[in-house]
Amino acid sequence: MPIYPRCRGSCSKPVARADDPPAFNAQALSQVPAARYLELRFVLHPASRIVHSRYPIVAIWRLHQTNSSQEVVDLDAGAIRLLVIRRHQEVELEPLSHGKYAMLSALAAGDPLAAAAEAAFAVNPEFDIARGLRDHVARRTIVGFYF
Repeated sequence: MPIYPRCRGSCSKPVARADDPPAFNAQALSQVPAARYLELRFVLHPASRIVHSRYPIVAIWRLHQTNSSQEVVDLDAGAIRLLVIRRHQEVELEPLSHGKYAMLSALAAGDPLAAAAEAAFAVNPEFDIARGLRDHVARRTIVGFYF
């Protein structure tokens, strides 16, 4: 079974300079027996980070852009959960729902799919784990898997 190497030195690189991984191997995933799905561990793009802040860091970031018309940020506006990822040579800040944040955080920590699903369902019992996985594989947030 092909295994995507976990990080190999790029974990410490900033998102803007982390290595680009090979494409997700959907063919290899289709060879995994259904009985082993919950054991799978997924690998996130090396140029991604899962972030939780009690401050509105997207608004703070926007304030510091050269063409920003925003003048003030309310630091009490509330917490935010984000996926920070480089796609197409641009760094994106993607707000995450509680369920997606829990799933991606567990996967980023190296937890198996069973634990990631449990974490997501704990914060959102209606969370669609299959859709969350498909979306993030398609968008290249998830780039590999292993046992």
